[in-house]
Amino acid sequence: MSFISIIEDLKINKRTVFFSVLGQTYYFLIAFFLFKQDLFLLLDDNYLFDVNFYFIMAVSFLMSLIWFLMNICVSSILLIFSNTKNKYIGNPSGIFINSMICSIGYLTFAMLLNFLLDYDFKYFISFSFSFIAIRVICAISKSLFFNRSFV
Repeated sequence: MSFISIIEDLKINKRTVFFSVLGQTYYFLIAFFLFKQDLFLLLDDNYLFDVNFYFIMAVSFLMSLIWFLMNICVSSILLIFSNTKNKYIGNPSGIFINSMICSIGYLTFAMLLNFLLDYDFKYFISFSFSFIAIRVICAISKSLFFNRSFV
């Protein structure tokens, strides 16, 4: 079973990619607003003619795209390490949906925690992207040591 065939099993179409990336872009926009306020001070009154506005939008979109691609990798790894008794064997795209829902919840939690602790943007990035590592390590360890499925 190759990695490409596993990604194909997730059945991710263009519409899913578009809405997932676009839906997560506003999380990173909110993070910029909360934790990098100095960028928003550079904006003019008319956003449509301001280059800085498009820069913030592009970086948010890029971060969202990276987040989406990392979720595809996590879903593929979870599919590799899932047991044959797993409820997702008949519908492997459920792993991707579950991973996206968990990651959005974690992104919200990371943003709230970062805001309450009054940390800056780099801590938010480290909190949010640590989700991927934590999820993969938990899935592999549960699969190898406890012979259980994590998903």
